[in-house]
This record gives sequence, structure tokens and C-alpha cells, in this order.
Amino acid sequence: MALTSYSTGMVTVAANGTTVTGSGTIWSGVNARPGDILQIGDFQTIITDVTDEAHLVIPPWGGGAQAGAAYTIWQWFPQRVAGAQVAQSVNDLIAKLGTDGLLWYLPPGYTTPSGGAGLPSLTADDGQGVLKIDTGALWVMQGGAWVTAGTYKGYQYKGAYDPATSYVINDVLTSDGTAYLVIAPTTGHAPPNATYYDVFASKGDKGDKGDTGATGAGYGGTSTTSLTIGTGSKVFTTQAGLAYTNGARVRASSAANTSNWMEGVATYSGTTLTIAVDKTNGSGTLADWNFNVAGQPGAGDLSSANNLSELIGTAATARANIYASPFDALAYNGMQINGACAVSQANGASAVSGSTYVVDGWQLFTSGPQVVSAAQVTDAPTGLTNSIKLTVSTANAAPASAHAVLFLQTIEGYRVARLAFGTAGAQPVSIGFWTKIHSTGTYSGSVRNGAVNRSYPFTFTQNAADTWEFKTVTVPGDVVGTWAADNTAGLTVIFAVMVGSSTVGAAGSWAAANYFGATGTTNGVAATTDVFQITGLIILPGIELPSASRAPFIMRPFDQELLLCRRYFYNGVPPLRGIVSTTTNFQRLGCPHHVQMRAPPTVTMTSAIQVLAAALVTTVSSINPAGITTIDKLVFDATVPSVSGAVAGQAVAVIEAGNLNVDARL
Repeated sequence: MALTSYSTGMVTVAANGTTVTGSGTIWSGVNARPGDILQIGDFQTIITDVTDEAHLVIPPWGGGAQAGAAYTIWQWFPQRVAGAQVAQSVNDLIAKLGTDGLLWYLPPGYTTPSGGAGLPSLTADDGQGVLKIDTGALWVMQGGAWVTAGTYKGYQYKGAYDPATSYVINDVLTSDGTAYLVIAPTTGHAPPNATYYDVFASKGDKGDKGDTGATGAGYGGTSTTSLTIGTGSKVFTTQAGLAYTNGARVRASSAANTSNWMEGVATYSGTTLTIAVDKTNGSGTLADWNFNVAGQPGAGDLSSANNLSELIGTAATARANIYASPFDALAYNGMQINGACAVSQANGASAVSGSTYVVDGWQLFTSGPQVVSAAQVTDAPTGLTNSIKLTVSTANAAPASAHAVLFLQTIEGYRVARLAFGTAGAQPVSIGFWTKIHSTGTYSGSVRNGAVNRSYPFTFTQNAADTWEFKTVTVPGDVVGTWAADNTAGLTVIFAVMVGSSTVGAAGSWAAANYFGATGTTNGVAATTDVFQITGLIILPGIELPSASRAPFIMRPFDQELLLCRRYFYNGVPPLRGIVSTTTNFQRLGCPHHVQMRAPPTVTMTSAIQVLAAALVTTVSSINPAGITTIDKLVFDATVPSVSGAVAGQAVAVIEAGNLNVDARL
């Protein structure tokens, strides 16, 4: 006799998996038992356990991953052929089928167990029943006939009526405020419709109007507290029992003029209303306040108290929207010369003392018994490379009235003419700079005209010793006085390291005097431990200056700054050419300047230069540029030892040796 098998449904198993999952399977104790053989394709394995009707346990599966695969269970386990076991299983089944009250499901195709439409009536013992799954209808065999016993199905809430939904008996849905119970299957029949729906629940009549409640606390309120419009904490005495809660935004406005107001987040307790004012309009000290709830300023709202801090993160976009140039683009508007102290043609990093130039554009002035020296150093704030540093070898703890130690920047009139100083249209000028000073305190400086009879003292504070700090000063335009707008000294910015009493004045106003600084300035040469450093000078027309972090962006690149400095000074040996006049005199040795100079320069030979003439190299003894050097070209006659073979008219060339200082500084 052939082996029996079971293969209903499909199976899924992972590679090397030990669990087989069935779909549409009934792996009961009859269809699958431990010890039976499971075959999928050409691979077989033994079943070690039957978990339930849809899960088997097997040894690790070696037939590769299978999903929705056909299968066969070979029912060969010896217990299956033991007659006693088989007979017992049959007896158990018959006993269950013969039990009163047994319930089974109505087969597909039947609408009732009585049959009809070609279907025979179902048979059963009295007391046994049949249930129709989709409707919940129940029939019970009584006296050999099927009797309806009712509908046994829970309510299923389906939400608002949807004509596309298929509803079945005992579904509950809503339409126009009424809930309906489905009593017959339907699709597309809207309620109300007695064929398919019973009313399950409907909304009742509108109830009676309730009694009016007690009047609650209100907003509003007034105060006669005298306060000045401005930002910060403002405390008002007002009425008790108002509705304001802590954190509400409140506006206090003048009853006489509602354009005078201030607002902010408030706290309220008893009769005290405190507003942290961050937004105002109008001005004055008032005592006729009305209170109202105010809206929170939106993301695009600007508060005067915040000084445009709302634009942090979008400053570049905001400036672009009003066609404002970025600060980086203002570098070439800077009127300062060598503000970053990077160019030092004459001295390099060597220290100087006395009244002289330290680096290009920066002068040291000293008057009194103190002994100081200054030099270019590489200690500088982030973004800068150099500063000038003043040190003290002999201190002056008690300066006399005429004593002073100053750093000066004298700026040509052409560069400051745009300020229109000395006219009714004079414009302000803003100055930014970095300082690193050993002795903390209030220091000062001034802005002075070239005629040294108009000056504006200003102050700045060094807060921490030996620390780089960024300082800013805005000076209003001077509408009087004489201010050069040509190639002479137009404006001088002075930084007072120390200054005596005869050359100081009140800070913050123009004076018809030659002031170096402000009254009460700190003495920066009082001890030999004193150090004064400065760099990053910015002098811009107008009232705007960059932040400390962006200040280095205003500095011009080194190559551009070098060209600007060479308008006032340069040194070295230019590529000079000339002709032989006599064996001891060469004429018109010359070449163009790097740039047009401020004025015809003074030319000094600090180290003898050498020239090539008649195939011989000779050293120049002296030069005479008088009357022939101009703002555009360097020209001089040279005296040399006798050159044998030199012939008048013969070409002469300077070779790379020696040094010339070409100086048109102010």
C-alpha cells in the first residue's frame, strides 16, 4: 500500500531555519506528527515537533530559503499504522460530532441550512447548530427542523458613511449626526433607508440655556505711576483682580497720546504690574497709563531695545536687501596708512627710540625724561600678523605738563577730504583699533587737524592687563576750522601712551586747541614694566565699524598696503639709468617711482651705490637730486671717482648695491 501524505497550503522556511511556517495549512495531530518526513522540492527532512496548525519544528533546513512553496508531508511514522491509535482517533472524532450543542459553520453557497436553489438541507442532531460567519445568523436543529435562533455578531463601528464601503449586518455608521445599525448587507445605499438600516442613536433636542456665570477677571487696567518711556524693568501700581498672568505681553500706553507707549513681558501680583520693556515708541515721563494685552513680536519684527540683534545670522542678507556694502568691501575706503603695522620698509623689526617713524605710517613722539623704544613685533590679535610694541627702560611716574609719549597716524588731505570737515556738511568718522596694555585703566587720544588748532579728545579703556581688546570711537564731523584737502597733512589720529596736563582737554567735544588726549588719562610709562601695543587701526567715514571678529577683514592685503606706503617712502636700489658727463660725474641717473609720490621726495644715500660705466664698476661718492627729482620719477646726478675710459654720452647703469631712502612722508 502506498504511503499517505498531506500537502494542503504553502510553506515558508529560511535557509538553515528550524521553523516552517504554513499558509492555509491544518497541521493537526493527524495531518502532521513528529517523525513524519517534510519534502520541499528535492530536499527532505524529519519533523521533530508540531507547534500548532501552522508551525513545524525541523533540523536546520539545507534546501535553501523557500517562500510560499509547495510541500509534502509523508505520513510514515510507525504510530500511524498502529491500529489502536487509529481506532482511538476515529472514536474521539465520532464522539465529538455526536455531542449535543455542537456548532459548525454554514458551508459556502448556503444562505440557510435548509438548502434550496439545488442545495440539500443540512442534517444534524437536535441541539446542534449552524452559524453563518459573515452575518452572525444562527440556526438550531429542533424536532428535525432548522429553527432561527437570532443574530450573534458584535457591533462594528465604521465611522462616517462612505458609499464605496461594503457594509454587513451589525456594522454601525454615522450620517448627519445620527448613528445607524446595518440590518442587511449593502454598498452604496445611503441612510436613512429602512431596508438596510435601523436608527441606532440620534442627536437630541437642544437643551435649555444655562444661567449666566459670574463675571470673571478682565484685562485692561490703569496706573498713575510716573515713569519715563525706555527699556528695562518698569513697575506700575494698578488695580487688583486683573486677568494678567505671569509671562503675558502687556503694552502700557499714554491716555493723552497713544503713540507714547512701552511694552514687554509682564508679571502681576496684587496691585503691582511689572513690565520688562523691550519695545517702545515716543518719549517722555508720563503718569496716565492704560494697559492692554500685546501680541508677541513676530520673527520679522525688530525691537528698538535689541539694537538689530534679531538680524544675527541673517546680517549679510539684511545688508544686501538695503544695498549696503559688506564691511569686507570697505577695506579700500579705510583712510589709515598701514593700520595692520605689517609694512616696515625703513626699520624692519628693529627697535627705534626718540621721535621718529616706527613702521610705515606710524610715528612715535616722546617728550620728557622717560626713555622708551618701539618696534614691529609679531604678537597680534587673531587675523592680524603684526603690531607695534612700546617698552619703557626709564620710567616717568610724575610727568610734567608738557611731557608726552604718543603714537601718531598723520593722514594726507586728499584721503580725508571726503569728510568735508570745516563745512556745514561735515561727516562723522569712526575709528577702530586693537590694544594690549600692561597697566589697565582709561587711556585717551585725539583727532587733530593739520594746522594743529582743532582737536577732539576721546577715551578708551584697557579692561584686562596684557590682553588684546578691540576698541571703537566715533567722532562727529567738525563744522569749523581749517582742514586740508590736498597733499598736506589733513588729519592726525593720536594715541596717548602718556600726556601731561597742558595738552589734554575734555573728552567728547571739539576744541580750538592742540590736545593730545583727554583729562584724566592713564600714565602708560609710569614703570619700567609698562608695555603698550597697538595694531589693526581702521579709520572709516561714517558711523559704522565691524565687530571685533570681522575687523581684520577691513585690512588691505599686504601688496596693496605696500604700494600705498610707497607714496610716502621707499628704499633700496631702483633700476637707475643715466649718461656719462665727465669721468667723475654721471648725469641724470633716474627711473620712475613705484607709484606717484605725495610730493617731490628727499633722496638720501644711506649706503653707497655702485654703477657700471665703460665696462667698469665704480662706487658713487655722492648724489645731487635737487631740482630734478619729481613726484613721478627719481632723478639725480652722481659724483664718482675718475673712471678711466668713460666717454661723455656713454650709458651708465646702477647695479644692485647700496641703499637709497626716498622720503615724502608728512
